[in-house]
Parts: sequence; C-alpha cells; structure tokens
Amino acid sequence: MGASGSVSLVLITGISGFLGRWVVPRLVARGWRVAGLSRRPIVNPAMQHYAGDFTDVNFMRSVLSEVRPDVLLHFAGVIPGGPGGDMGPYEVNVLGTVRLFQSVVDLHLDPLVLVTSSSAVYGRPSELPVREDHPFKPLTAYASSKAAQELIAIQYYEAHRLRTIRVRTFNMVGPGQPATLVTSEMAEQVARAEASDGGSLRLGNLEARRDFTDVRDIAAAVEALIDFGEAGQVYNVCSGLSRSVKECADIILGLARVPVSLVTEEARIRASEIPDQVGSAERLRVASGWRPTYALEES
Repeated sequence: MGASGSVSLVLITGISGFLGRWVVPRLVARGWRVAGLSRRPIVNPAMQHYAGDFTDVNFMRSVLSEVRPDVLLHFAGVIPGGPGGDMGPYEVNVLGTVRLFQSVVDLHLDPLVLVTSSSAVYGRPSELPVREDHPFKPLTAYASSKAAQELIAIQYYEAHRLRTIRVRTFNMVGPGQPATLVTSEMAEQVARAEASDGGSLRLGNLEARRDFTDVRDIAAAVEALIDFGEAGQVYNVCSGLSRSVKECADIILGLARVPVSLVTEEARIRASEIPDQVGSAERLRVASGWRPTYALEES
C-alpha cells in the first residue's frame, strides 16, 4: 500500500456511481473485502453495502465504526448537472467531505484516503499539458467545490495526519456514464434518433477539446494509487491526448444505425467554455507504472 500497512478492507463512498462500479471488481479480485455506501440499496454478494446519505454524520459514523476500513475511497459527490443547483456541490462535495474526514479523526481511525477531485479545478489552463502544480482557476460551482475539497484533504493531512491522496480525474468516459456528461448525452441523443428511425445530434461548441480517459483505466489508476501513492500528494489521471467534441460526435455518429444529422445550437454554448485541456500523468506513471489502455473509440 502507498502508506505503511496492509489492506484487508476497503470502504467506498458512492459505490454505486460511475467509477465505483468499475473499481469494486478489481479490489475483489485481489481478495480484499469491500464495503460501500450509497443512497439507494444495491445487492452485490461480493461486498457489504450500507444505504444512506454520507453527509449524515450519525449514519457515516456508524458505518465507519462498524467497518473500520484500511482504505477509504471517497467517490461520493455531486457531479456537473447534478441536483441542488450551484449550492449542491458545496453542500455535498465540501461540507460532506468535512464531516466524513472529521468522523474518521474523531473515531481515531487511520485509513489511507483517496479523494476524487477533477481537472475542472484547472479551469482555462495557462499551459498544456496541465501538470499538478498548475494553480486552481475554477470556472463553475462544481469546480470550486472540488478545489475546496482538495484543500480540506490537505488540511486534514497536515493538521491531523490523515493519509489523504488527491486524485484529479480528467473527463471520464465509458460504460455506465451518467447522461448529464457530454459523450453520454451524445450517445443518448443518437439512441433516441435510432428509436425514431432518424433525427439529429444537437451540440454546442464543437471545437472544445478535452482529455477523455476511460473509466476502466481510471479504476486501474485508483488501484495503483492504493499500492504506490504517496500520502499528501496529488495525481492527475488522464490520457495525455486532446480530442475535440466534433471528433467524439463523429465517432458516435459513425456507430448510428440510422441517418443522424449534426446540428450546432448557440444556446448550448457556455460562456465559461474551456477551449482546450489536456493533462500530464507523468507523476502517476513514475510512481506506479500506470498507463491508459483504452482508446476513445472503444470507450
């Protein structure tokens, strides 16, 4: 494990989310016991599940007291376009994380804690590829909440010696992605067009470029950081390649079983759009040997 100690039990917040469902099989395959929590009940014989809200201090403390994890993977949170408007990310991503970390400290637990941040904290980068020492330049409430979440992780590492590792994921893509995110929204529109024997794919800025990374590669990076990550450190998880929204649209349109036209709508173009963002995962590669394996076309 990245910090001293061995792993026998991993607790995952937001275990039913996009990343959680891909991380679980990897950990179970290693013979580790897995426990998880999410708002809705799920049945999986490979793990122990707790249904509830991680921002509820009493619920969270009861789970932590019972599980006493060696590793805590903090995936729970509000994503872009999620519930709560602009306040949702702060109430869940920020205050929820404070309550979670303080509960760990109050219960005198000592897990290795991986907290998933986002490349959104970089905003419009001043240089490419983006490295971990690039300053925060958040453009949205979600991005600000993730920057604040990272500062909380730093505070608890410095003040309480809570062994936090911050994981900055770039644009996740792949099976099971929420429909509120750009590539899955494209796929959903095309699926609706197929069900109607034709239609259109309506998008905003086609020239915006992002570093799309397959969720299965990110799950592998999480596992690598449990083994090799350094407490107190932050790691980009990214492909190192920049692809435009137009390229993604062309891939999805190429898979369509019926004719689908591509339409640009001004109303979909955001004032806070980032023209280009591509990351460097060199720090992660040096620490663990991790490299992405899935091409965007496969994702």
